[in-house]
Amino acid sequence: MPFLNSAPPRPPPRLLQGMLFFFFCVKSKGRRGTSGHPLSSTEAH
Repeated sequence: MPFLNSAPPRPPPRLLQGMLFFFFCVKSKGRRGTSGHPLSSTEAH
């Protein structure tokens, strides 16, 4: 696919926003301790 080769490797902004939202959710949950998973398990991902 020549288009993929010529285009710069940039993820879509939607994916970036989703990842940021997910990261913040996991961080806030780990800080409050409401989530059953410890911070170490989230960092291993």
